[in-house]
Amino acid sequence: MPACNLIIDSCCDLPFDVVNREGIELIEFPYIAGDGEHSDDMYRSRSAHDFFDSMRNGDEPSTAQVPLTVYQDVFTRAIESGVPTVCLSFSSGLSGSYNTAMIIRDQLVAEHPEAELYVVDTLLASIAEGFLVYEAIRQRDRGLTAKEMVDWAEEARYYIDAEFMVD
Repeated sequence: MPACNLIIDSCCDLPFDVVNREGIELIEFPYIAGDGEHSDDMYRSRSAHDFFDSMRNGDEPSTAQVPLTVYQDVFTRAIESGVPTVCLSFSSGLSGSYNTAMIIRDQLVAEHPEAELYVVDTLLASIAEGFLVYEAIRQRDRGLTAKEMVDWAEEARYYIDAEFMVD
């Protein structure tokens, strides 16, 4: 049994079957498209082809921050599980979700001082975040504790570089 659980978000752009594992909870970022609000569920409800085809046809989806209540629910479950947990968050430079996560984490840890719940700003996005998450899963499976995971992630994030271009 792993020494810690992980909370990750859908901005890591990994295939769902890679992250769909015991002890890993996925936070799905919301987005708004021409046909309404959706959750980035890693292409389980809508294929990547359909998503990008809609953009080629003029749809301009916009992202939204993870709602406060989502962090409350996910972090509460983590604390109630009794298993030390690390949340690897999408870059604070691109979203306010990390700050929201920290506010909720601090509130819940004040109520449950025995809880081991950590939030790490990965400073990464997309597949760069995915590289960190993928390796974090491997490190967790090798037995890293929650505190060791935090230390590892806060160093490893500086060794990942990805570049991409948009049209």
